[in-house]
Amino acid sequence: MISLESKTFCNYYGSNPSEYDLKFIHYNIDVFDDSEDEYKKIKQDLKKIYEFDKNAFIIYFSNVENYSKIISYININEIYKDKIYVRIRDINEYRKIQQSSRVKGIKIIVDLSDICKVDIKDLDLVIQVDKISELSITRLNELLGQYRIKEILLGQIPYLTKDYEYLYEIMSKMYNIDSSKKIELEKINKITNDIYSIDEFIKISNKFEEILKKLNIQNQLDGFYKIFNYIARTVSYDEDGVLQTKIENQNLIGSVLNGKAVYEGYSKYLQQLLSLINVETITVGGGGGKEEGGHVWNQVKINDKWYNADVTVASYCINNNEEISTYLVNDDKLLYKATTLNSHKCDDNFEEKIINLRK
Repeated sequence: MISLESKTFCNYYGSNPSEYDLKFIHYNIDVFDDSEDEYKKIKQDLKKIYEFDKNAFIIYFSNVENYSKIISYININEIYKDKIYVRIRDINEYRKIQQSSRVKGIKIIVDLSDICKVDIKDLDLVIQVDKISELSITRLNELLGQYRIKEILLGQIPYLTKDYEYLYEIMSKMYNIDSSKKIELEKINKITNDIYSIDEFIKISNKFEEILKKLNIQNQLDGFYKIFNYIARTVSYDEDGVLQTKIENQNLIGSVLNGKAVYEGYSKYLQQLLSLINVETITVGGGGGKEEGGHVWNQVKINDKWYNADVTVASYCINNNEEISTYLVNDDKLLYKATTLNSHKCDDNFEEKIINLRK
């Protein structure tokens, strides 16, 4: 593992970040101070992180001002071409980027709801969508004819448009910042490596369409059971992906396209596929009967009540011919305690329909 020296990156990752954080979690870079020594250390830390895993390397700015600060000292857009992501929320931030002499080699993240409003035609774009159901292939093809779209950022906490104002309360607790300070909250958000090329996004969308057609879903409840069952049976747990962080097993590449995943890949698969049948679902994290831990699963809203659904454990049970009891259950019945701030309290077990998920 590597050790970091700049105050900027120590605040960002800690002085000795984990492999998972280095490869998968990318917080907004916030320059600690403007001293020459700090920028020298930032440059050294960037090189260390890049050499640790060049394929997973991403530098993310949710604050245009911080991007402008760093490029005044370090030509990161040339050194790390196409690895620099800058978040744009409105026309004023776009103009600040335009005024910069260092715009080549960067990618601009724009929420789908903002793309036409900001109307960026001269820079490479990454479209941000929370759910795959928000961006049809037809709509994507229309946008590709108008903009230089290179990638899709899928399944993040949405950048906080008026449709997602409830997330300000969640983030204010997460970062201990008053929820009225909306710009500050947005600028400290993070992204993960759920970034897909156009071809990958289309393959995933087409696969989802194929699955839904095959399952012949009758209603939301029927759809949940069939989708949960399908994922549990068709995705295998990647033990190698536990020993060494594999980005594709944390996102939809592994679970949807390769049929291998760890818990995060399973949960995102269930969340995104359920979004296409309008079942409200979130991913949550926690540990086994304690406050901290490293598991991820889903919470699903059925008939206006929230339930836990752990498709990773269900997959394990199927492969080991064990009984499954991890779908639509309450908090007490689940093996894990949710610690993420967006999690819901699940009080009931859903017993209207019993299905056999065993082999």
